[in-house]
Order: sequence, then structure tokens, then C-alpha cells
Amino acid sequence: MAKSSNMPTPNEPLLRSGINFTNRAEMKYARAVHLANELRGRIDEWSASESLLAELHQVDEHAVEFRIVAKAPPPVDEWSLILGDTLHNLRGVLDAVVWGLATLDGAEPTKPGRVAFVITQNQAEWDQQVKNLESVPAVYLERLRRLQPWVDGVAREDSLLWLLHRLDILDKHRGLISGKLRLERVGTGSLDLKMEPAETASGSDLVYEMQRAPVEIQNGVMALRIRSATHTLHPDPGQLATLTPGFSVVSDDGREFILAEFLGGVISRTREWLDRLMGGDAFALAQKESRQSAGATAVSGYLDESGKVRILKASFKDETPLPGPPGLEVTVDELP
Repeated sequence: MAKSSNMPTPNEPLLRSGINFTNRAEMKYARAVHLANELRGRIDEWSASESLLAELHQVDEHAVEFRIVAKAPPPVDEWSLILGDTLHNLRGVLDAVVWGLATLDGAEPTKPGRVAFVITQNQAEWDQQVKNLESVPAVYLERLRRLQPWVDGVAREDSLLWLLHRLDILDKHRGLISGKLRLERVGTGSLDLKMEPAETASGSDLVYEMQRAPVEIQNGVMALRIRSATHTLHPDPGQLATLTPGFSVVSDDGREFILAEFLGGVISRTREWLDRLMGGDAFALAQKESRQSAGATAVSGYLDESGKVRILKASFKDETPLPGPPGLEVTVDELP
């Protein structure tokens, strides 16, 4: 486990959950990580217990299809429910931090019902929205402003922050987030199509069309189509293919995101956003470097004279011998 000794610079005050700041945001983050792991485990468990197959069907003399044979439909709605709870807790991390900042040291916001993590489109909208956060100290308000997508030249609708917000709203007010299975691989094994020779060589190559869009896993759905413009195909009936599915998230605007990539990205970015709000950019970068360090390492972030974030890393070794029976040499290996 990497160790860090992150010291705040004078112009970057540091908040510590459970010490000088509420631990509500950290609890929500931990809950989100727990739910994400549960979701991954349930999908893996179903994939291991259910052999998803497809059987061969002759479409016409030039085309065959592998169509899904499903023993039991996957519990996609249950998985979508867990995903919604995960995203809700991640979105709640940001609101919990802002509420803690608005009530820091006993402060009382004028309009508590409007205290939230805002995601704005531009400086003008920020200036308007920030009026509801008048009790947040200026240094933390600036950290919140620097997280706005437009500060980095990103349109709000294209940002991960906004996507997280939209999916949370969708799950809370409009129904389950649409989660579907997509086919990642179709294993046909030693497939023999027994092709009759074509009259000409041109156009004789096989064309494979795999179902890439999210599909309902049910009997008869096409997984793979094989065509030849010139050859006649005579495959053995009853041949089977193995299917490897993957879970996808579909937003209300039709965009599809592979679950593993999307969930891993939004969890790591939420950790970064939380660290930036709590300790500033230097602290957040030091925390990230510390988590990625393989050995026991002290990591410290600071701002130099020009205001640029700098990172100091120092590996260290514990030379204190461990107790053991006489004559026994004890060695310690660092875990990866």
C-alpha cells in the first residue's frame, strides 16, 4: 500500500474528512465503489453460470446465421438498478461536499434548498448560479469553479460531469437507466461451410456481419451472419457458437457506453473531483500519484513560485528488522 505525506501549501488549505470536515462525501464515495464491485461481480457470476450459445441456421443458399439460444434471460433490470444506485451515490458525493463547504465552521446558507454542486455552461451562468453559494468560502468556491467543463474549453453536454448528472436524473425521475447486453465475441470453432466452387473467382470472399448494437438476449436473435456473393454454402445443421456478452449503458440521447470503461472512468474522476475540492489541484495530483505508486512512497504536491503544480516523490525502505526465531532470516516483499 502506497503511503503519502501530502502537505497543503499556504494558499491551498486542506480539508480532512472526519477531522475538520464532514465525512458524508467519503461515505457516499465508498458506497458507490462497493455497489460498482457488486455489479461487476453479479455480471461475472451470471456469465460464468450461463453458457450463452447460438445455433446455425440456413438463410438461403448464399447466407447462414448464428441465432441466440438463451436458457434464461439475464437480469438486466436488476443490474440497471444497481448501476443507478452507484451513479446516484457518485453524484451525491459532489453535492455532499458543496453542502459541507456551505456550512463550514457553522455558516448558514441563505437558501439551503438551492445549495448543490452546479454544472454551468459559461462564466455568465456561473455568476448567476453561484449566488446561491454565498456562504462557501472564496478559496473553495474557486476550486468549484475550476471544475466547470467550460474552464477547460469543454462544452457542458460533452463532459463526464454532465453525463453523470443526466444519468442520475434519468434514474431518479424517469425510470431505470437503460442497460443492455452487447456481443463482444462470437466463437464459431472449427466451422466448415462446405462451400461449392464459384463460377468466377471475383467476389468469392466471405462477408461476416456481427451484431454489435445492444441486443435483447432471447431466442432467435441474430448474433452473426455469414454471406458469400458467389459460393453456395452447405454447413452442417446444428453447429453451435459460443457468445461472450458485455454490459452497456445507454443514455437517453442514444449514446452507448461499455460498462467497464464508463464505470471505471467515472469512479476515478469522481475521486479526482473530490480531492480537488478538498485540497486543491496539487493535493489531488499527489493523491493520484500516491495511489499509482507500486512501493512504499512518500508523495507531496505543492505550487511553485509561478503557481504551477509540482510533485515530489520519495521511495523509502523500512530497515527495522522483523522479529523471528534465532537463525531465521526474515525478508519482506512489497505487494504490487
